[in-house]
Amino acid sequence: MNATGGRASELVVEKEATGKRRRNLTEGGIFRNIWALAIPMMLSNLLETTFDVVNTIFVGRLGPEAVAAVAMGGTILFAVMSLLIGLAMSTTAMVARAIGARDQERANSIAMQTLLLGGVLSAALALIGVVFGRSFLGILSPEPDVLDLGAGYLRVQFIGIAGMFYLFLVNAILRGAGDAVTPMKILGLSTLLNMALDPLLIFGPWIFPRLGVVGAALSTVIARFIGV
Repeated sequence: MNATGGRASELVVEKEATGKRRRNLTEGGIFRNIWALAIPMMLSNLLETTFDVVNTIFVGRLGPEAVAAVAMGGTILFAVMSLLIGLAMSTTAMVARAIGARDQERANSIAMQTLLLGGVLSAALALIGVVFGRSFLGILSPEPDVLDLGAGYLRVQFIGIAGMFYLFLVNAILRGAGDAVTPMKILGLSTLLNMALDPLLIFGPWIFPRLGVVGAALSTVIARFIGV
């Protein structure tokens, strides 16, 4: 069988196995394909920003010190996120190139190596963040009460930073493969979980522990890992 016939048979098998045909973004109108990717990606980016917004809204009931602690912790995490965004963008580009060339094996290899790299980087950053997180916050010169609250918030976020890494990277891989809708659904689920867990772990109703600012960080970490 020639190469063209082989690819055609693979597409048939894939369609039969999944019950649906994946949209091929290398075909059809450019304008339509661009918006098919852009709209879900814009909504996904909006959902990603809601984690800190939701945390800030709920901890606002604990007082201004809690709000300042979350805001300062978010500033440190944003620096980490800048590194992660660069890695995610390069992953999307490389996977998209392999998919466009119909080289599924290379696309799979890129995806696997990206996930391995994400694991190594997240482990290193978790160690750095746990050890030096309080010192990083100290650069921002907060009040002692804010520093204590922010250090606890940042420590939990760094311990669970693998969730942030893998959520970004898995979504980047899917987008590179031409699927921007699934990442949007994943982030939507994670956002809803964060909204549900925040009041439970921050204020401690019923059987839940009252963790305050740390509860906001733990809610985000749990929501992201479930999304992963």
